[in-house]
Order: sequence, then C-alpha cells, then structure tokens
Amino acid sequence: MDVLVGSKKKLPMRLVAKKMNPEIGKKRIEEARKDRHSKSNHSAQYYKLLAYEIYLTNVKADMLDTNKIAKLYGLRWHIEILFKSWKSFDNFKTVLKERRMKVERLKFSVYAILIKVS
Repeated sequence: MDVLVGSKKKLPMRLVAKKMNPEIGKKRIEEARKDRHSKSNHSAQYYKLLAYEIYLTNVKADMLDTNKIAKLYGLRWHIEILFKSWKSFDNFKTVLKERRMKVERLKFSVYAILIKVS
C-alpha cells in the first residue's frame, strides 16, 4: 500500500508486508512475550504484526514484487553486518582517518582491507 512517511515532510513510500512462515512467526511472538520490558504493554495487534515481515520502500510495485524486496533487504542486512565487522575489527577509523580522501586512495584502502580479511 502507498503511505506518506515523516512528521514534517511527508515522503511517499510503499509499505510491503509479507506473512512469515507460521513457525517463525510463532517463535517471534513467544520471544516477544518472554522478553518484554516490565513497563511495556503490547497490544494484541502488535503480536499479530510480529507474524509479518514489513518493509518500507520507494521502489514502485511494477519494478519489484514483495518476494524480491524481501531478498534485497536480506542482502542489505548482510552488507550492514559486513561493514559493522570491518568497522569493529579492522579499525577503519585509523585506515580512513582523513575526512576528505581522494577516491583512488579510498578504493585502495578498501581493497587492502579486503585482501587482509580474505
């Protein structure tokens, strides 16, 4: 469904929901009930939504269907984890310490880190 997102400037986006495998949805609901914060009081609707994968995108429906969006978000998540591990373990801050770096030097630094990791 098309939605507007933002408190001041409303950005048009598409909300995409995909029902999860019932076993996974059930596990998420059980974990949420066990791991609740003492001050939280989740509604029945909240628990129902845990059975879905929910995405926000600006990609039109005719370009990507729900399954492809789910796959892309999964890939994106892996990329985020990769960058986090680089940042944490390969000390990116010292390698890339200059605020403005020429593109060639940036590429070289990233390639050097990749070679070191592999």
